[in-house]
Amino acid sequence: MGPNSAMEPPPVHAGLLRDGSRRRVGVLNPYYGLEKVSYALPLEKFSFVTVKAVPIHRYLDKRGTFWAQTPFVADRSVELVHTFNSLPLNSRRFVVSFEMELPRYLGRCSSAQMNFGWRLLRSNRCKAILALSEAARKFLEARLLRSGNTDLGAKLGVFRGAVSSEDMTGALDGRVDHSGPLRLIFVGADARRKGLVPLLGALQKLRNGGLEVVLTVVSSVEDHTYVFPDDFHPAAELRARIPALSWVRYHPHLPNARVKELMRRSDLFVLPTLDESLGWAIVEAGMAGLPLISTNVFAIPELVQDGEGGRLLPLELNEDLRWNSIYLGDGAKRKAAAQAFAIIEEKLVEWLNDANANRALLRKWGRASRDRLSRMYDSERAAATLEQIYRRALN
Repeated sequence: MGPNSAMEPPPVHAGLLRDGSRRRVGVLNPYYGLEKVSYALPLEKFSFVTVKAVPIHRYLDKRGTFWAQTPFVADRSVELVHTFNSLPLNSRRFVVSFEMELPRYLGRCSSAQMNFGWRLLRSNRCKAILALSEAARKFLEARLLRSGNTDLGAKLGVFRGAVSSEDMTGALDGRVDHSGPLRLIFVGADARRKGLVPLLGALQKLRNGGLEVVLTVVSSVEDHTYVFPDDFHPAAELRARIPALSWVRYHPHLPNARVKELMRRSDLFVLPTLDESLGWAIVEAGMAGLPLISTNVFAIPELVQDGEGGRLLPLELNEDLRWNSIYLGDGAKRKAAAQAFAIIEEKLVEWLNDANANRALLRKWGRASRDRLSRMYDSERAAATLEQIYRRALN
């Protein structure tokens, strides 16, 4: 084949192609859309193109995610593929971003399949393993130690990516109305896992005590969650309960731009979740200048500094920084979840009462959240880092 064929691109340098055009990076599984992680950053010497994978997983064992997360890339015209969680079988070079675990083979997975995933990561085709948080890096480091793959630590680093933002100064300065009701917002499809039940309980107690508070809920309230048994605060009952509450503004589905608009109209973002790998809604709310209330699980303490940008509910954690009852059986987990909900509800009542009495503190926390998260997910800084990652991968 000649150098200009689709299968064999023109010779390249670390920066631009010899004809002066930008080098193309293939994107596989951009789950978070184009405004997050890496897929639309303004890179000077690289451009992104979505590559397709042959859907072989549809015809093979569907009891696990091995084949879905080990795709065969159909487009070989790109020199480098950047994927999220997936480990491509045939890409010439790839870098992989991940949010918690890797290889991410959920469900039924044999030891042979897991070992194959480790081999893909050890291969020379894998150029970088990019954790989206320090918690994820530490989580994978522990897994590397247990599996005997500590040599992969040389490829492991943290790249948070970027989140598109806009100047929220005007909205932030005028947000907190000292005479009006306290305006809260909750965002998350898996509402039971993310703590909507204890939040509703706390707000009902506050309203019964005379506190004016309104809540915006953006959630489809998914039927199933991996954290609880389906009969623990069933989703159907929760979906029926929410619209009946006069002080709740309920939106089962909204586009991201509309969610951000609702955040700008709120005083406080609350997500008392029992399990979270990162928390993109927390990032977006903080960048919109909202103070934040969440829990101390996994990477959330990297996003929310307790007492500075908001508050962190103190759940008991295991060595993986996850809720310590996450791996219990249904009966024991139901009891542990009920206890956790009671603790969350009690703390929310206390903290929201304090927040209502000190609206100026909310404004201070909102500025701190905006400043911290805007620095962490700054597009220019992320783009410069990603350029270096890609140059190293291609050299």
